[in-house]
Amino acid sequence: MTEWGVLTHVDAGSSPVDGIHDAIRLARTAEDLGFESFWVAQHRFGEQGGAMPSPLVLLAAIARETTTISLGTASIAAVFDDPRRILEDAAAVDALSSGRLQLGFGSGSSPDTSRMWGIDHADRHTRFWSSVDTVVDAAVSGIGPVGSRRPVVPPTETLPQRMWVTTGSDDGVECVVARGLGLIAGRRRVDDRGPRFEDERVVGLISRYRSALGSAARVAISRPVLIADTARSADELRLQEQRGRAASRRAARHSIVGSSEQFVSGLSDDPALPLADHLLVHTRPVALPHARQVENLRCIAERVRPHL
Repeated sequence: MTEWGVLTHVDAGSSPVDGIHDAIRLARTAEDLGFESFWVAQHRFGEQGGAMPSPLVLLAAIARETTTISLGTASIAAVFDDPRRILEDAAAVDALSSGRLQLGFGSGSSPDTSRMWGIDHADRHTRFWSSVDTVVDAAVSGIGPVGSRRPVVPPTETLPQRMWVTTGSDDGVECVVARGLGLIAGRRRVDDRGPRFEDERVVGLISRYRSALGSAARVAISRPVLIADTARSADELRLQEQRGRAASRRAARHSIVGSSEQFVSGLSDDPALPLADHLLVHTRPVALPHARQVENLRCIAERVRPHL
């Protein structure tokens, strides 16, 4: 059975500080509504309207405000931080949440951030996998030279079983398989052939990943969802979504916009859903006010999930 999660990009809006506090409130709402997980995306410098450069710091706060919901990063750009420090922060969050952390990594898609850090953006994938390997190895074997390693405190031996990588490429999936990590996939690129063509491409990647890892495979797919109560509201959201896609420098995500019934129909026809262990819903590229975010989640929990 697919578990349902919420993915937040921590909207900067007019007040990045308010966006951070709203994310904590949204996590409490997600838990109250029965969602199994809550994930935070990393954004630096307010890029893409996001306001959270330090997802693990935010999850530490959320850990003290919740009791059962899993808490994930989707994703931390591992090339920009010392992987050992990432692991130590993750260990603290895992302890604060009583083992609820799901630690997701990505290679980082922002050329601006690479430039700020003095990193060759074209070489980020090599650096990324080196960082991931360091995190995984240190989690199990400790930090330091072989023969004189020190275990991480708090303990992290079980964390690799809850580590994920966000990728949508053939090479990326092969690297995930080689390390036995979880796979997070969304709509990496959508062209004139539409989202269905992209979804089928991703299904091929997921199928190969599952075939390679068998029962050890873990798959999460992300989908933008905007539920509207009226036809007028749906039209307004579609216009916002189109503007958001046009303004974004990244690939279009193509949200599911419409009534809860249309969402049920759209997800029922989603070829990736049967292959997923987790469905992560979010509202990007549209930045909804907090009250609308809450209503969106409520509609999903009460009107959509029971029918899927």
